[in-house]
Amino acid sequence: MKRRTALVVGATGLVGSHVLRLLLNDSRWTRVLALTRRPLAISHPRLTNIVTDFEKLDKVARRLKADDVFCCLGTTLREAGGRAGFHKVDYGYAMAVARLTQENHAHHFLLLSAQGADARSLFFYNTVKGRLENDVLALNFEHLTVLRPSLILGQRPQRRWSEQLAGKILGAISPLLRGPLVPLRPVAYEALAAAMVQAAVDTAKTHHDVLSFKRIMEYASQYRPLLSKT
Repeated sequence: MKRRTALVVGATGLVGSHVLRLLLNDSRWTRVLALTRRPLAISHPRLTNIVTDFEKLDKVARRLKADDVFCCLGTTLREAGGRAGFHKVDYGYAMAVARLTQENHAHHFLLLSAQGADARSLFFYNTVKGRLENDVLALNFEHLTVLRPSLILGQRPQRRWSEQLAGKILGAISPLLRGPLVPLRPVAYEALAAAMVQAAVDTAKTHHDVLSFKRIMEYASQYRPLLSKT
C-alpha cells in the first residue's frame, strides 16, 4: 500500500479533533501530522504533533509535508475579539497553511468553509470565507475540496449560546427545509468529519469540488475506515 501522509490543521477544534481520530483509525494513512498551538492530550504511533505559534509558521514549513491536508481552522467574531482577529485566524492562518503545503507539493487540500461563503457578500463572515476559497483555489492544488456546512451541531468546550439556540431551532425545523433551503440544514460534527475523510479517499474526485448539505451527508454515509489487519 502506498505510504500516505495526512496533515490536520485545527485538530483541537470540534470537527478537526474528530477528523484526527478517524485518520488515526484508518490504515490508509501511514502517518498523521497535527499542527496545533498547544500539545495534544493524545498520543499514537502514527501521530506527529507539530506544536507552533501560528504567527511563525515559516519556522515549521519544512515539516508540513503531506498528501492530504485537512484544514479545519475556524473561530467566531466573539472568540477572536473582533473582525481583525477573526480575519487573522480564518483567512490569514488558513491561507498561510495552504501556501506552505502547496509549496511542499500536497496533492489534496480539503477546506472546511461555510454555507453562504462569497467574496462579494454583504456579510463580513461570508466575505472572509469566500475570499479564502477563491485564494486557495488560485494556488492550483491538484485537488481542492471545499465543504460548506450550515450550522455545525456538537458540544464544544466553550459554550456558544447563540449557536446552541440556532441549533435547536434549525434542528426542529430541519425536515421543513426543502428544495433550495436544504443547504441550510444543520450538520452533526461527526458526519462532517466523516464526509471530509471520505472526500479524501474518493477515487472520482475532481480538481475542484464544493460539498453542501446533501453531498456532505452522502459522503458521510459512504465512509468506511480501512482497518489494519495487524
